[in-house]
Amino acid sequence: MPNTLTRGTLATTKTRRKLHDAMETTKISGQFISNFSGFEGHRKIIGFSRNRNLPVRGRAQGGGDGNLVIEEDPIDWTFRPADLQGVHNAFAVFVTGDSMVPKYKNRDIAYIHPSEKPRRGRYVLVETKSRGGFIKLFEGWENDFLILSQHNPTEKLRFMRSDIMNVMLVIGSLDA
Repeated sequence: MPNTLTRGTLATTKTRRKLHDAMETTKISGQFISNFSGFEGHRKIIGFSRNRNLPVRGRAQGGGDGNLVIEEDPIDWTFRPADLQGVHNAFAVFVTGDSMVPKYKNRDIAYIHPSEKPRRGRYVLVETKSRGGFIKLFEGWENDFLILSQHNPTEKLRFMRSDIMNVMLVIGSLDA
């Protein structure tokens, strides 16, 4: 496979050259390979699209109030990870704030799979009906409440189901 890598090791010299050229063109640090956190398992092959064809559609605040506005038109474009190949409504958001450090830092890119069901212990992008938005750790639903947690400060958060528009799975990230 010409543009794949396995957990930090490039498959071929040709791939190494292509990756270097892509990083130069987009000003992405080579560190993103080892910091890409969207895949588990040391033997899984990670592949990115050749082009920046995944829309970045907003900024998700790490804080509790959130300030996400998912835009109709992209505010930027990024490379599409393998798990989002063929997912037509997939998108990415820029992370702002520090409530999810060390998992997500200010200016990281979070990859969103909007139709994948959230699972306990995974990170989600929450969009409220008031158009706020934030990334938190999904704990689950308890009756009429969405239960989330954050890292800084460490706390559990509860939101009324009636205030929530979308809960979308974050499948990975790219360090800023």
